[in-house]
Parts: sequence; structure tokens; C-alpha cells
Amino acid sequence: MGCGDSKQVPPPAFTPVGTNQGGYRPAPNNGYGGTNGASGSRNGTRSNPTVPAGNRGGRMNPSVRVPDRAAGATIAIHDDVNCGEYVELEPYKRDYWLDPNDIVHTRSVPSNYMKTELGHYLGQPVLIKSLNFSASPEDLVKNKKALVSEVRSMTRIDHPNIVKFLGFYITEDHGLCCISEYMEGKTLRHLLNNKRQNLTWAKEKIQIAMDIAGALVYMHSLNPRLIHRNIKAEKVLLTNRREAKLSGFGCARDRTYENTMTAGVGDIQWSAPELLQDGEDYDEKVDVYSFGVVLTELDTREIPFANEMANMARADITMKLVTGMLRPGVSADCPPCIKKIVHQCLQHDASLRPTSERVLHMLREARLQLMEIV
Repeated sequence: MGCGDSKQVPPPAFTPVGTNQGGYRPAPNNGYGGTNGASGSRNGTRSNPTVPAGNRGGRMNPSVRVPDRAAGATIAIHDDVNCGEYVELEPYKRDYWLDPNDIVHTRSVPSNYMKTELGHYLGQPVLIKSLNFSASPEDLVKNKKALVSEVRSMTRIDHPNIVKFLGFYITEDHGLCCISEYMEGKTLRHLLNNKRQNLTWAKEKIQIAMDIAGALVYMHSLNPRLIHRNIKAEKVLLTNRREAKLSGFGCARDRTYENTMTAGVGDIQWSAPELLQDGEDYDEKVDVYSFGVVLTELDTREIPFANEMANMARADITMKLVTGMLRPGVSADCPPCIKKIVHQCLQHDASLRPTSERVLHMLREARLQLMEIV
């Protein structure tokens, strides 16, 4: 979640929950529930709502199937919902607020940063991301910013190769919760780690690469352009049919020409040189660089610079990346057409890197070449 890992496990069997059983605690005076270090979810229970129990709402992405609402039910306009300290989300509550009564938290899943749970929204398996209140105060502030950023970014997106955002809500138990579709195939990194799975460039790898590139083309075509800034195999989720969908938009930012972007984020192994330099301006080409690193992950199935990260100081690795002395490599068996794309994406000079649209075109050409080899 956010700038951390996105890990998924098989969904638990869903046990239907009856109608509102009452007994919900009233909303606190601050109107949203607060981030007071509450222990979080009680597995298998509903969230304590901070809005009237009768409210139903939130606009669902039309491409995501959810159970039908009761006949004659109306969608509430949530002008009465107070986002409290999450004031940045006020403009989005009208279309994306979800009723906490419709959410069932069922199981926690491992995550390095955010609190991540499996649950159900109106019977549909979903992933629930919220703040981990046991984190240090510094991390809590950083993660809160990332979670808010993810919600704001995801409200702009609707693409088949990007994980669907369903909405958000704020409760006393959980604070801000971000709800997205559940991906049953886990992450690309999980697939690459499973060496028993045979993967080839001619079939699985090229299609996964094209799926990710398609998501980048879409993001970079928005106005203003949306820059992910933290693309890696761990952020790519898979369906059972190995369709790839990009996730983890906690580091994403809009690209505007009024405001240059100079904040370094993400993991250094996947970060473009200009993203690692304080005060250095950058644009969407940082995503193209990261995508080039992901191509090396697909090719070698290894985490980039694993040996260096284990034996060198982070500052030394960062310096080598900034100066271009250290770049991820490909395997001896890497097809020349893929090696060429990797080389272009990893150009030290951002102006020499291709656009994401050009990358997708090169991948399509590479697929034709790979099909001829098979």
C-alpha cells in the first residue's frame, strides 16, 4: 500500500451478514473517527460507521461488477459526511464515499507499510487499505499522506490494466480506508519468485509487459499527466489469467508545468537518476525508467541489485545510480528485441528515453518477432 508492498492472498469464504444489527457506537465529535491508535479491525465484523446507517452511496466504476442494490434504493449524496482531518478528500466524497455498513473486514494480510485486509463489499471480495496505527509517528504521517494521495489519484483512473478503485470511507475503528478490487493472482513479484512456473518472453512475459505499458500510456495521456513514481514487480497485480494491473498509487503525483516535481520517492533500485537527486526536476520519463527495470525483473526473475543492497551502503548505491555507474542488467538469454527496449528505457538522460506510447509500440513489434522465433 502507498509506497509499500501490495501483497494479496486467496480470499476467505464469505459468510453473509444480516441486516444492521444495531449497537454501533456514535460518531465522535470530530466527525470522522480520528487516528487515536485504535487496534483496528475485529475480524468478521462490520466497521463502526460515522454516518447514519441508512446512507448508501459511492459511485462504482462501471466496469466493476457489484451486487445489485435493493430495488428502489437510492444513492445518497453524502454532503453530511465530515471528512475531519482528511479535508483533502472532501471533493471526492460525493462520488466515492462508501457506507461502512456495507463493508465486512475478514482477514489481515502481510504488508510492510499500510494495514491491509481482505474483506467484502456487498458480497464482492475487496482489498481494504488503512493506516497502521502501531507505526512510528513519523511513519504514520508519511503513510497518511500516501493513503490520501492514493485515493485522490485513483479517483481519476479507469483503465483495464489498473486496479479498480471502488471508494473510501472513514470510521472510528480504522480511520481512512481505501477500497479496491481484489486480485486473486497475487503480485508479479510472487509469480517471478516461483521458479516452478515456466515463463517465456514469447508468451507470458511479453503480454505482462504490454499490460503494464498500456497502463502507463493511459496515465501519461491524462491532463494533467499522472506519474506513478514507484513502479516495480511488487506493484503489479495479476488475475488468475495473468492479466496484469498496476497498483500502489500512494506515490503518484500529477504533472503540471506550473509546479515542477522535485521530491524523490520510491525504492532506489527502480528509481530514475533524476528522481534520486534532491531538487532535480523530473517528468513522466521516470516511469519509463522504472518500467525498464521491471523488464529486467521479468527477464531475470530477480530483484535488481540484490547483492549490492546486501553488501553496500544505501548512500553508495544511490550515488552509483545517480551517476549512471550502476544499472540493472538482463540475462544472457534475453531476446535482442527486449534488450533493445531495456537499453532505451534505462537511458541516463531522461530526454533520450522513449515515451510510454513509443515503448508500447516497440513491445508490439517485439511480440511479432518473438512469435516468429517460436
